[in-house]
Amino acid sequence: MIIFFALLILLLPVAAHAEPSAKVVEEKTRYGEISYPVLSGLADKNIEQSINTAIKEEANTWNCDFDGERKDVSGLDYNAWSEVKLINENVLSYTVGQDYFCGGAHPNQQIDTYNYDLSTGSSITIHHLLTDELSGEKLTAFLLKDHKFDDESCKDAYTEINWDFYLREKETVFLPRLSGNGPCWEEFSITNEKLQPYFPTGDEFEEDRN
Repeated sequence: MIIFFALLILLLPVAAHAEPSAKVVEEKTRYGEISYPVLSGLADKNIEQSINTAIKEEANTWNCDFDGERKDVSGLDYNAWSEVKLINENVLSYTVGQDYFCGGAHPNQQIDTYNYDLSTGSSITIHHLLTDELSGEKLTAFLLKDHKFDDESCKDAYTEINWDFYLREKETVFLPRLSGNGPCWEEFSITNEKLQPYFPTGDEFEEDRN
């Protein structure tokens, strides 16, 4: 059973005895350079190893070897850089920007987010983060309600989309999954205080999200 963690704890000071950290390490590959965080300082070394293994396995996919290892990689490149957004005794949250060309008409760019519960080693999904009161199109409406786009036509790009997120100490930042991260792509930062009514309680989490 996944143990519930309260996101509101992010608003509280970190206990003095807890000192988890995440160092971003760089690595050269056949296609370019990548970087990813390495977690340390957890009291439970099994959880620490499990998370680090998951992070490294994901990093191993940042290449152009979609259909097996290529012999000729000339003209191809794949670069990925990680940035830790939050590390405390409860969570690790980081983003990975990727810029790659694996053939085709044009290069590709994307930003992915990763969030881990350090008490269990499990990934934190948006279904763990928010109750059903703020899911799907309801989340989109919530984020766009008071938002001002430089180009009002961009509102049309935000229909039937999914959201990624990363965590900060006092806010949650939502990223839309828009194809190609085009000119209408931008981040939406919402304070945890404003999101508080939509964070699940322990009972809701265990009943609906196991």
